[in-house]
Amino acid sequence: MKQWLTIDRFEGEQAVLEEEDGGYRVVPRSALPEGAAESDVLAEEDGVFSADPAETERRREAARQLQARLRRR
Repeated sequence: MKQWLTIDRFEGEQAVLEEEDGGYRVVPRSALPEGAAESDVLAEEDGVFSADPAETERRREAARQLQARLRRR
């Protein structure tokens, strides 16, 4: 089953990933796709991580829109 995770941060050679339910998982940085960066969204299927640039951009745009709405208040 496919799951989406967001890269929260890097701690040395480890990556801290935020799960959709708000939990966290630590994995070796080497398990991630090359070029993966903080706040990127990854798809995981059968223990293999792949970048999901479309979902990353969708979530970033949603965050930008929310910030803009909050500033207008």
